[in-house]
Amino acid sequence: VSDAPTITFDSEAITTNEDTAVALGLNLPLVIDATDQNGATTGDDPERLGLIELTGIPAGAILHFGSSDYAVPGPAGTIPTTGITILISDVDHPTGLPPATLTMTRAEYEAMTVLPSPESRTNFTVTVKATSYEVDGMGAPVSGVAGASTTGSMTVGVLAVTDPVDLTLNDSNAATDPDTLADHHTINEGGSLNLNSVLTVSYPNSDGNTTA
Repeated sequence: VSDAPTITFDSEAITTNEDTAVALGLNLPLVIDATDQNGATTGDDPERLGLIELTGIPAGAILHFGSSDYAVPGPAGTIPTTGITILISDVDHPTGLPPATLTMTRAEYEAMTVLPSPESRTNFTVTVKATSYEVDGMGAPVSGVAGASTTGSMTVGVLAVTDPVDLTLNDSNAATDPDTLADHHTINEGGSLNLNSVLTVSYPNSDGNTTA
């Protein structure tokens, strides 16, 4: 009988600012039956960890591990229905596993960061699923013995950050104005200058948290 692995996190609730990456604090799932009870004698082999699956990460977010980045596919901000599967390359795993979305070392997995979707201030929950398998002496899953799975979840709080206003100077008369610098204008004493004609203000509002 396969034993479900144990899933832990450095913290089950983390926070980051909008457009700022943060370490997820994942720990490699712990295989419970990891010891060969018979030593050199046949009849028992340690269980092995299968693929790890992550769900709940919004499309448009970027996972960074080692020197690699992975952009979660799909319409930005939506939650993909298909999970991200991960093969840990430096631990024993069963033979015959399906292709994984990502391959990384244990150290890369445990140091992985997430950059939330651009301009997003939406919190999300990351669910980790891991499965252990009873294997034979060749590392193949034992026929008729199903793997045992467990899940664990953590939340990522994303704090809204006000983006700077973009103020642009425009001078349509610069070619004929004696003072051709766009940020230099002269008016007569008692005169006036229509600032709307020379200033353009842009209010970033793609995430809905900025208003004029």
